Amino acid sequence: MGFIKDLFILSGIKVLSAVLEKLDANKSHDHHAEHKNTPSNLNERKQNVVESNANKKKSLKRRKCARCDIEIWNGSKIDGKIVCDACAKIIRAEKKLGYSHGPGFGRLSKRTCARCGVDLLTLDADLVQTIHQKEYCDICSVKLREALEHSREVVEQVLAYMMKLFPDTTYEIDNDGEYWIKSPKNEHGHCINVWIDHEVTLGFADWHAHYSYNPSELYMNNMDIFYSHLNALVNNEMCAVDSYYKEDGDEYWGGSTLLSEDQLTEENLYSEFGVKKVVCSFWDASKDRTFVIRTGMYELTDDAFYSKIKEYPSCVLDYCLMKCKATSGTEDHRCQSGFRSSQFLQSREAVQFAMEKVCPLGFDIKKAKAEQIDAQKFLSVPDVPYKKTHKGGSCFIDEVVGDKLQYWFAFLEPPYGGEPVMRNGRVIQKGLTIEAFHEINHLLFPNGPEVLNVMEWTTDWADYFDDGAEWWGTGCWSIYDKSLDRYVVILASATD
Repeated sequence: MGFIKDLFILSGIKVLSAVLEKLDANKSHDHHAEHKNTPSNLNERKQNVVESNANKKKSLKRRKCARCDIEIWNGSKIDGKIVCDACAKIIRAEKKLGYSHGPGFGRLSKRTCARCGVDLLTLDADLVQTIHQKEYCDICSVKLREALEHSREVVEQVLAYMMKLFPDTTYEIDNDGEYWIKSPKNEHGHCINVWIDHEVTLGFADWHAHYSYNPSELYMNNMDIFYSHLNALVNNEMCAVDSYYKEDGDEYWGGSTLLSEDQLTEENLYSEFGVKKVVCSFWDASKDRTFVIRTGMYELTDDAFYSKIKEYPSCVLDYCLMKCKATSGTEDHRCQSGFRSSQFLQSREAVQFAMEKVCPLGFDIKKAKAEQIDAQKFLSVPDVPYKKTHKGGSCFIDEVVGDKLQYWFAFLEPPYGGEPVMRNGRVIQKGLTIEAFHEINHLLFPNGPEVLNVMEWTTDWADYFDDGAEWWGTGCWSIYDKSLDRYVVILASATD
């Protein structure tokens, strides 16, 4: 018991000692706070702050960058000179490239390398090279001389030839060593341009072509063809032909070529380009011609078919019904402008007209190819099952469906299915059935397949087909109905 009593007494002493120490600390803190907030101490603190700021300002000496003269407070010290951060970054980069700087960094000026833009005043004089009245650093000058030497002989020959044709021919060299030789301008502001580097490029108006002066290049035009094209342009034997998809504005460029004057017919130009406007530019500007090809296609927007197809919203096909104004009603059709086009050209125009509705800019109709297919087979559905049950689901029978997307399959089997939609035991959306397929086709082609000309088109010429190409499939068909003198274009492309 005595031991326990002594333990309690000792513990009480320790607790009391801790309390007394805390009271002393609080008293000291209050005394310090009271002393801190006196007016004399506040003034002393303010004076210390002022003196500290003054000392900091004295340590910052305002000076100019040794390279660009901009005023700076601090900066970076390089080779014993103070420069701004921006100039320091440039100088360090130049040093990494192996440039040997002179005694000073010079000043910013217009003396920069014509190729890479480095400040030439930061280099020793022997590292600056002048080539064709332009200054280059040592690295760029070596690359430029190599490029010029490669094409020097061809440049001399072409330049001498152009000088004979046009004494006022001028030339210049770009920063990659490419020569640009150009003739004087004609009355419409066009000049003949020749660019020479690893190959020769001939250009006039918006047309240009490439030629190789290397005999090992077997798949390019050679220099004999270059000179023949150049002479044909100068002598007005051929003209530069540029095509455009729109009548108003030249931003919808469709392609270009060289053609002789007797090839400038609307039928030939439409066959070549399949566009709305063709501009033909001669060296003799008085011979220039512009063709605006109006074939007169218009959509039959009031046809009952468009109301019926809305009853099947799960159908992913795009349909377009159209006619051509002032057609002759025969296999060959006379367009509004007067020229007669073949069945292929008229069908291609119908496909183009439909594509302009769904994909206005992302296509090149010139790449589209077609073959005629049997109309009866096109509109029919296989008389054998094309799906089978497999492990709780269904799959298609490859022998019936085939590898190529068929019209009947595209209608009946969209990516998300075409089953009817029910609500409260009532059909609120019709399903894509074989009966619906025949109903739609009867509206489109009421006089049967005997009067139809069906063409199946390739699908590698438009962005529209990108989705279907991933998995489901793509299709493009144009159908001309002789009895109604109208076209139907069907486009298919969808993805899951």
